[in-house]
Amino acid sequence: MSMKHFYRLPFLVFVFFSASLWSCENEFEKHYEKPDWLKGTTIETLEAKGNFSLFIEAMRVSGYDMTVSQGANTVFAPTDEAFDRYLSKKGYSSVSDIPKPDLKALIATHILSAPYSKEQMLSSSVWAPTGPDSDSDTSPWGEIGARTFKKTSYYKPENRVVEYEGRNILENRWNKSVPIFSDEFVAELKISSSDYTYFYPDKEWGGFNFAGSKITESEIPSNNGYIYVIDEVVEPLRNLDDILHQEQNFSLFASLADRFERYYFYSLDFSDPTAQQRDSLFLKSFGSTGNGDTYALVDIANERIGTNETNTSFSAEKLHHCIFVPSNDVLQAYLDQTVLKYYPSLEEVPDLVLYYLVQGHMVEKNMAWPSVLSSIGLYNYFGDQIDINPDADVSFREMGSNGGFYGMDKVLPAKVFTSVSGPVLFNKDYSIFMQMLGATEQLTSLSKDEANYVLLVPENDLLKAKGYDYSKSLGKVLVLDTESGELVPAEKEDLPAMTDFLKRFIVYSDDVDLSGKGFFKTAEGMYLSYENNKIFGGGNMENGEAVDVLNQAGEGTNGKAYQVSAVPEPASKNVSQAILTDDRFSDFNELAQAVGAIDNGWYYFLIGGEFTAFIPSNEAMAKARVAGTIPETSEYGTLTDEQKADLLAFVRYFFVANQYAFTDGKNTGTFETARIDKERSDNFDTYYENVMVKHDGAKLYIENATGATAAVQQGDILASDGVVHILEDILVFDE
Repeated sequence: MSMKHFYRLPFLVFVFFSASLWSCENEFEKHYEKPDWLKGTTIETLEAKGNFSLFIEAMRVSGYDMTVSQGANTVFAPTDEAFDRYLSKKGYSSVSDIPKPDLKALIATHILSAPYSKEQMLSSSVWAPTGPDSDSDTSPWGEIGARTFKKTSYYKPENRVVEYEGRNILENRWNKSVPIFSDEFVAELKISSSDYTYFYPDKEWGGFNFAGSKITESEIPSNNGYIYVIDEVVEPLRNLDDILHQEQNFSLFASLADRFERYYFYSLDFSDPTAQQRDSLFLKSFGSTGNGDTYALVDIANERIGTNETNTSFSAEKLHHCIFVPSNDVLQAYLDQTVLKYYPSLEEVPDLVLYYLVQGHMVEKNMAWPSVLSSIGLYNYFGDQIDINPDADVSFREMGSNGGFYGMDKVLPAKVFTSVSGPVLFNKDYSIFMQMLGATEQLTSLSKDEANYVLLVPENDLLKAKGYDYSKSLGKVLVLDTESGELVPAEKEDLPAMTDFLKRFIVYSDDVDLSGKGFFKTAEGMYLSYENNKIFGGGNMENGEAVDVLNQAGEGTNGKAYQVSAVPEPASKNVSQAILTDDRFSDFNELAQAVGAIDNGWYYFLIGGEFTAFIPSNEAMAKARVAGTIPETSEYGTLTDEQKADLLAFVRYFFVANQYAFTDGKNTGTFETARIDKERSDNFDTYYENVMVKHDGAKLYIENATGATAAVQQGDILASDGVVHILEDILVFDE
């Protein structure tokens, strides 16, 4: 090969590859060539379409023309007719008349930060826990999808300086969400278009609405997203916190909610020139901040409503809070009739009371649609049904960015106020008792209608004498530290003992006349006797101190509350100890000891359970000895095993197991005794003989199968695990 041919080869290769590259580039351009229907950027598309000149001008003046031209987004574009109506409504002659900050907020409300097709806009999915316990670390994961009705807009209110705890801090403001309503969403929730027009009464339902506007044309593509044409300009939305504090007719409720306002550290943001002067950004919250907040409301300041950290964005698009706010006049009248009868000012009213009052008007993560309120109903944060007529009771309504706002001409008191616990919440003389009930969650229990109660209410001084108090500055109940003798804040480990103590004052009972005579059982399981407005626990009987009923403190839907002079005290002795330490039973105890019923100073068969003991008095035992029914005491040492077994059975027949039978005769019938039925019992199963407990209208008595009886001479000696009665005669088992 000649040299010139050698040099020609690289040249040909170069020409070949150049042609190939030109051909590839040409194919690439043809493959990625813009389709005919893609006209340009969002601005260019709107210009080409026409009838959006005012909106385009507003985007350019506000600076959002670059945003919608360069980023991927969704734009809701009001027509020129819609924008003209807005300008006229606001008294502006042109776009340039709108103050720049207001214009920026207005236009940002119409822009979403991602391109959404209609289906994407109405649905959302996320990779998240799917098990029944979605907060559990072991819950299986999968894709969750559901209809949504909110999307986050570009509108983010300016961060603002607020004074909090004596210093100026910078509050971070979240981007606002905008509700998007559709036929699909309405169908899934089983609501109706009337729920939309309820909040937007002068707007038209079109089956696809962007806040207070109707979407007239959907999914217009542009280089960087989608355009939706709307027939109204949508003004920047307020969240529930904004509405509450900006509508002056609800300022009283707002001031109560502000008792629970808090700010917590968010993050450093040195892009804000004022941030370094104030250390950091803070978030406003009414809910739990994770810092041990004592009382956390539904967080009406939070734009990002979520169930957990893994699916917050998904939840924020689906969940809405809801609040029902009484107007100033009706709320003031309610306060005057309740807490302000006992407290000189609202500043003196405990946070616990105001927490239940405010929180009772809130629904968390569940939008209260009017049609639902009118039909199946809805429940507040505490599970109380909301009693409201959306048409008759509501004077103001607004769909906010994070919830629905109902302004009302009525108060919705939580059940803790209308139930038997109400008097405790209102009266400052019972404030320590109230705080203790709140700390142990007994207040909520007392508000339920499943049971009726008699609530015995101690005044503050009585509880202080028992080693309890409340610190307003710490926001905690104080308990007595037995080692130091000082009052210290109650911690989690102190709550079980405090709960047991409080349950002495809670009685499950229908309406009773405490001026009469009877018995009832406390929530702690202790029985109390009452007669002529005096109450006795077993301990009160032992020390001779009655619990006087001073007055009726109040009445609720599920019971009555009575102020008392002392604490109901439990018996210090159980049934076995009560019998063994009572001289009136010394003869019976001597026989029981002789036949083996007592082991190590205890009636050995009285272990576990509850007992009613019918014990013959010494006089009854003496009569039985004269009659030859039982041996003389001098013969106890010579008893045969068979005689001992018979006498042990005799002793056990006086104990009724697992029953409380009092002299009021309310619990009578045929009951099992502790006497073993030898004929039916074997090595595997033990059966017991029965005795009949009866009341003749005057006396309580026991009866055997032949009709022989023994009456109670003196009764109702309360023990920690039962009750003891004194019999005037013995009763022998007889089939």
